[in-house]
Amino acid sequence: LDAGDGTAMAAQAHSLKSASANLGLLDFSARARSLEMLGKAGTLETAGAELENLKAEYALGIAALHAASGLPA
Repeated sequence: LDAGDGTAMAAQAHSLKSASANLGLLDFSARARSLEMLGKAGTLETAGAELENLKAEYALGIAALHAASGLPA
């Protein structure tokens, strides 16, 4: 994002989207898809805010995976 490379951002977001969907983290996957679309469109002005949303969703997703694992904290 800092480099202003929408194509690279889209590719990385695509990988995150797919991997998180495979893990059942559908809200995270949706946020990653949004970043992917912004990158493909070259609309990087709003990507920073969406990246912050993705980070927040990441924390929720990790907590959900941990809870589902049954492992102690």
